[in-house]
Amino acid sequence: MSIRLTSPRTAAVAITLALTALIAFEVCRIPVQVSDSVGNLLQVQRQPLGDVFFSQFSNGAYVRPLLWAEFKIAYEAAQGRETLVFKAIHVAQLLLLALLALRLMPVRSRAELAAAVLAVLVLFGLHTFDGLVREAFPINSFLTIVLCVLTALVLADGEPAWWRDAAAAATVVVALLTLESGLLVATAVVAARLAGLRGVSRNAAVTVAVMAAAYLVLRVAVLHAGSPSLSERAAGFGFRVLEPDELVTRFGANPLPFYAANVVASLATVLLAEPRGGVWYAAQGIAAGNPWPSWLAISVAASVICSGLVLWTLPGALARWRSGAAGRHERLLLVAVAVLVANAVVSFAYTKDIIMSAGGACFALAVYSATALRLTGGTRPPSRMVTIAVGLALVLWSVRAAALPVRLEMQAARVQADWRDVDGWLERQQIAASAPDARALVNRLRRSALRARPRHIEWSGWRSVLDLN
Repeated sequence: MSIRLTSPRTAAVAITLALTALIAFEVCRIPVQVSDSVGNLLQVQRQPLGDVFFSQFSNGAYVRPLLWAEFKIAYEAAQGRETLVFKAIHVAQLLLLALLALRLMPVRSRAELAAAVLAVLVLFGLHTFDGLVREAFPINSFLTIVLCVLTALVLADGEPAWWRDAAAAATVVVALLTLESGLLVATAVVAARLAGLRGVSRNAAVTVAVMAAAYLVLRVAVLHAGSPSLSERAAGFGFRVLEPDELVTRFGANPLPFYAANVVASLATVLLAEPRGGVWYAAQGIAAGNPWPSWLAISVAASVICSGLVLWTLPGALARWRSGAAGRHERLLLVAVAVLVANAVVSFAYTKDIIMSAGGACFALAVYSATALRLTGGTRPPSRMVTIAVGLALVLWSVRAAALPVRLEMQAARVQADWRDVDGWLERQQIAASAPDARALVNRLRRSALRARPRHIEWSGWRSVLDLN
C-alpha cells in the first residue's frame, strides 16, 4: 500500500488535482462578468432555444449556433441561480481538463513524473490559459474547444473501436458548431491517425476531414461567412496596437502581410511568450535599450527552455516516425506540434492570447513528451545539460503557475467593481434591460457579485515578480 501511495502516477494525479482545485476555488470567487455575459444572457433570455440556435447561421463571420444554444440551456437550467450553475459548469470543465491531460500523460517512472509536473505547470502557467478561467461568457467556449481537442486525442490513443469513431465525429461536430477554431479538433483526429495513434480508424479520420471541408464550404459558399474584416477591431502589429482605420489604411489593399504576421505572432507567443496580443513588448525593450522587468524575463526564459526541449527532440521523433519506430511519446509530440501550428494558422485574422489556448494546451503535451524522451530515452542517463534545463524550467514555470491564482483574485475585484456601475455600462452599450425579467436577471447577478469579498491585491513588492500578464 505504501508503494502505491507514493507511486509516480499517484503523485502526478495528486499534484494536478491540487492545482486544479486551487484554480477552481479562485474561479468560483469571480462574479459573472458584466462585459459579454450580461448582454449574452439578456439576448438569449427573450428568445426560444430554436431561434437562438438557427439565428446564428446568419450572423456574419461568426457561425456559432451551439455556443449560443449552450448559453440558453445553461440559463434555463439555472432557474434564477445563474452564478451557481455557471460556476459549476466552469469547475466541471476544469476538472475534465485535468483528467484528460492526465490520461494523455502516462507516468510510470520518476522521469515521467518530472515531465508530467512540468507539463501541468506549463498548462496552467501559460498566458494562453489565463482567458480560459478569467471569463465565462457565461460558459467559456474556448475552454470547450480545448476539451474537444484533448477528447479527440484520448479517443485516438487507445484500441480501435466503433464507438471511438462515433465519439470522434460527434466531438468534431460539437466543436465546429461552437467556434471556428473547432477545425482544430478535426486536425487533431487526422494528425493522430497519421502519427500512428490507431484508436480512431482511417475511415473515421477521412470522414472527419470531409466534415471539416464541408463546414468550410458551408461557411464560404452558402452562408457567405468570411473572416473578420480589418475594420472590425483594433489589433496588435509590431510594437503597438493599430486601430481599425489604421489597419484598413495600411493593409486594406493587401491583407496578406498582416495575416502572415498574425500567424507568426500566434506561434511565437506560445513558444517564446512573445508577442502578447500581437505586440512585441520584449523586442521593443531591446530596441529601445530598456532592461526587461523581472516578470518578462521569467516568462521568456521559461518558454524558451521548454520550446528548446521540444524543438531539439522533434527531428529525432520525426525520423523515428518515418522509419516506423516511433513510440507513444514521439507520436504524441508530433500530434501536439501539428495542432499548435494549425492553431496559429487559423488565427490569421487577428491575434489574441486566448485564441491560442488549444495550441497552448498541446504545447504542454509536447513539453511532456519531449521531456520524457530526453530523461528516459536511450540506455545512458540524461545529460547534465538536460537535467539542469528541466530543473530550471520547473522553477520558472512554478512561478508562472503561481501567478494565476493571484491574477484571478484581482479579476474578482475588477468584475465586482464593474457591477457597481452596471446600469451605466448597459446604457453605454445601448442594451435594454427594462423588461421585468431582464431587470430581475441583472439585479440577481448584481446582488451575487456584490456579496463576494475579493481581496485587494497590487503588483508591488515581491508580487511584482508574478506580474506575468
